[in-house]
Amino acid sequence: MRKELPCIGVASFSYFSVWQGLYDFKDQYNVDGSPVKEVLQAGEYKQLRHSLGLVATAAAVSLVCTDVKCEEFVKQLWEAKHVPYEDGYLDKYYDGLLRLFAFMHLGGRYQIIFPQ
Repeated sequence: MRKELPCIGVASFSYFSVWQGLYDFKDQYNVDGSPVKEVLQAGEYKQLRHSLGLVATAAAVSLVCTDVKCEEFVKQLWEAKHVPYEDGYLDKYYDGLLRLFAFMHLGGRYQIIFPQ
């Protein structure tokens, strides 16, 4: 039973993202899935975005899901460009690190190295 729980969450997120628009779902929602009334600020910028970090995270966790919709997150990550948004905002660190970890995870090279 425990192994099924992550897939349930991933499947729920993938269906939610598809319902919101797979290639344009935003990075902020209320816990119940409704749109936020007040957008949280990122640096000097205060706007909803289709976050590359969220796409990268969705792609990495899609490995535990057997639904074909989950593969779309991997495709979206692979095709994404890490460039500034239309308003000039670029999250090099947070989105960049999540993207890097997702690529390592999806490439099978994400592993724990224990001290010897």
